[in-house]
Amino acid sequence: MNKGYIKTAFVLLSLIVYSSNRAIASESVPDVGNSNTVSKKNIASSNENREKGNLQACIDPEETEKATEIMDKAIYRLKHHDYLNNGYNYYFLREIKGSICFTKYGDNDIARFYLRIRNQNNYNKIVKMLYEAKDLYSLGSNDSKGKVIREYYPNLIMLQRSNQTRNTPPNKYNFSLSAIAEISENITIIANTSINVNDDINVNKKKKKKKTTAKSAELSKDHIDFDNAARQIVLRNMFTDFFGFIIKRESDHVSITYVEYNVRYNPCPKDLNISECKRCKGKSMLIIMRKILNTFNG
Repeated sequence: MNKGYIKTAFVLLSLIVYSSNRAIASESVPDVGNSNTVSKKNIASSNENREKGNLQACIDPEETEKATEIMDKAIYRLKHHDYLNNGYNYYFLREIKGSICFTKYGDNDIARFYLRIRNQNNYNKIVKMLYEAKDLYSLGSNDSKGKVIREYYPNLIMLQRSNQTRNTPPNKYNFSLSAIAEISENITIIANTSINVNDDINVNKKKKKKKTTAKSAELSKDHIDFDNAARQIVLRNMFTDFFGFIIKRESDHVSITYVEYNVRYNPCPKDLNISECKRCKGKSMLIIMRKILNTFNG
């Protein structure tokens, strides 16, 4: 394995993270104590539906402790934003059965939706569907699939995805920590934090050699040491994106609260000068909410 490739790849990783003001690692979060500890929560679901990559139980106590700490704080964030009265200052939708709202929390843009689905018997199916999602916007698509490359606990894993679609370059990778915790018999929290990594070295090499076959479009494992990459990302807490769900089983319905940190706004089609179009973002979230409703209320 060419160590030069690996070293340069981590230089790129550092540039991606530390030059970005979107990072959530430096956010001040109160001491969450043991009340949120992922390792002490009941396992709400297994990983039997995940594709197994080069899966290895993590035997590094330092990495395991850091991964647990990261996801404990993620669960704390989700709990904090579980209520409608936390200072949300822009509502795209505000109804009894659902709402979409936005706010600022420190330097972070926060998006949130709340949704009620009739029939409490849908609870387990909803938990399963949301746990398997890569993110909100790829819900139910093939792009959600990932390989489990780390298992810290049965309910805390690391996934690695290769974002190779028609619309994305084959050199884009996603590393994410995914935790699922059964807070009580009727409450489940799903938390995900991730980072996208570009292997620019591999792309430049391909351009130089002018390989055009489908086989050459696949990134060789020789270019990135995935095992070491996973460890460094966790130990340095290099994650830049965060989202999660709180699913509650009520007496006659199931409620879903979705929270997204570091919201990525797309330019408004009607006015390209507007870089943070909450209405456009709200419409995208509404489409997903309707998709979930149609799945369980259809």
